[in-house]
Amino acid sequence: MSDGAAARLLLEHDQVTEIVRDGDRLTLTLALGRKLEADTVVLAMGNLPPAAPPAVGIETLPAGAYAADPWDSAALEDLDAEAPVLLLGTGLTMVDVAIDLEARGHRGPILALSRRGLAPRRHEGPPHVASQRPPPVHTSLSRRVAAFRARANEGDWRIAVDDVRPAAQALWRAAGEAERRRFLRHLRPWWDVHRHRMAPQIADWLERHPRLSIAAGRLQRVAFEDDRVRVDWRPRGAAVEATVRVARIINCSGVGADLRRTRDPLVRHLVDSGCARLDPLSLGLDIDAQGRVLDAAGHADGTLWAVGPITRGALWEITAVPDIRAQVAEVAANLSR
Repeated sequence: MSDGAAARLLLEHDQVTEIVRDGDRLTLTLALGRKLEADTVVLAMGNLPPAAPPAVGIETLPAGAYAADPWDSAALEDLDAEAPVLLLGTGLTMVDVAIDLEARGHRGPILALSRRGLAPRRHEGPPHVASQRPPPVHTSLSRRVAAFRARANEGDWRIAVDDVRPAAQALWRAAGEAERRRFLRHLRPWWDVHRHRMAPQIADWLERHPRLSIAAGRLQRVAFEDDRVRVDWRPRGAAVEATVRVARIINCSGVGADLRRTRDPLVRHLVDSGCARLDPLSLGLDIDAQGRVLDAAGHADGTLWAVGPITRGALWEITAVPDIRAQVAEVAANLSR
């Protein structure tokens, strides 16, 4: 960045809670009360915290019994070293939290719970260069899955996954809403654990962890009793519920994937005011092909743009740095025009 460009860059350590149109300009309200004006706003919000699980009683737990944001430093503070802990989710966020717990000297039992109990797979070998065999785009989801399985059966399944990666956005764009819903309902958990893998050293550590249990099931209800959280959950495929008592529940279900349940004040305000709308699957904000945010009526005036995970509904694969970098460059070019 040149000295001139750096001089024009102003960094504000605050949170935007509202964006309101005022004639041809946008007025931004910050959490500390200040207001800023802009001609154009680009929403580059990163990953939103996970939404609260739909379990009876989760909202009644006292402070310290439920950690809604696993990336908040307070999520693991003031926790007894021997205390049992429940982690909601079994993906990479769960792995990160489990590692952090051990680094802090935690020695109590840990139960990691998700609907299918799937943990990230192990990554092995050097980085793979995608082959010249991209998956078929303009075919049915069933045919694409069959082609993927055939490719995986030829050798290392990791190569099949990495071959899909460069075409992931094209595959998502080519799919209709019904196919996207089928993918989310049936295939997404399997794609996630094979796409977002663990380094071999981390996989070895997870397999040897003496106090971590990974289970498949669904949270039913929680209640605070005798300085512990009573957790009733139903193991997958079982007719009888199980019960555990833990000192803290930590939501490790990953990035906020259903914006209908988000507590982010800016997103809620934009949608409630009609300045933006959710995409049909509620994965993010609805945008057009250029990256402009669509309002409640489906129009875009070019004053509000979005990049990154908040545009997942339009692109799906938009969490890795290379994907976001390409999207940012495209939006920057559109803005400059």
